[in-house]
Amino acid sequence: MKDIGKILRGLRLAAGQTKEYVAEYVSDKAGKQIGSRAIEKWEQGISQPNAMQFMEVCSLYKVTNFYATFGVGNNTELNALGLQRLSDYAKLLLLSEDYRENPTRKAIRIIPLYDLAVSAGTGQYLNDSTYEELEIDDTISELADYALRITGDSMEPRFINGQIVYVHKQKDLNNGEIGIFALNDDSYIKRLDVVNEQIQLTSLNTAYPPIIVREHDRLDVMGRVVG
Repeated sequence: MKDIGKILRGLRLAAGQTKEYVAEYVSDKAGKQIGSRAIEKWEQGISQPNAMQFMEVCSLYKVTNFYATFGVGNNTELNALGLQRLSDYAKLLLLSEDYRENPTRKAIRIIPLYDLAVSAGTGQYLNDSTYEELEIDDTISELADYALRITGDSMEPRFINGQIVYVHKQKDLNNGEIGIFALNDDSYIKRLDVVNEQIQLTSLNTAYPPIIVREHDRLDVMGRVVG
């Protein structure tokens, strides 16, 4: 497996960009302020960009063949978690026509794209007029009524920071299904679990404990994640 940090450094130098410029560009595009020290850490392998930052870096460096550039498919040094993260990055890049080897567009339709972070605190984002229109093709489930860009790592490795998920509007979920919830004053993407008749919202990342839904809490199901 190629060293991703060294690859990022090589791409930056080949593009003739300074760490300062890359930091400014990524901060503007990905919506999170970083400095040149962050770029240095990425290139040294001390830390990694999140999914959105990684996509913007690839865009800046004009990476057109993700697999060839980063050596996906010939992985001999990454552990299982590293392989999963790299695969997640690849899936995000493939959502964009800009990174597809043979881009295709089929049966385009438009659905609203909300930002879950913005909606947190209201639980009413589906009724909020603040959203952007997202074009999707027939690779996305026909059940998808709207989309959300999630934040945080509580649902890794299946869902990563910055990823867009697609949701079917429905008011009830079965045990074990992943959905969008409004619990009291906060919005979540979680798995619905019923344990000993107790409802809980479970993160896929085991570093986060389940959220127990108490008798006095208000829990609304905003939809089921379908992609």
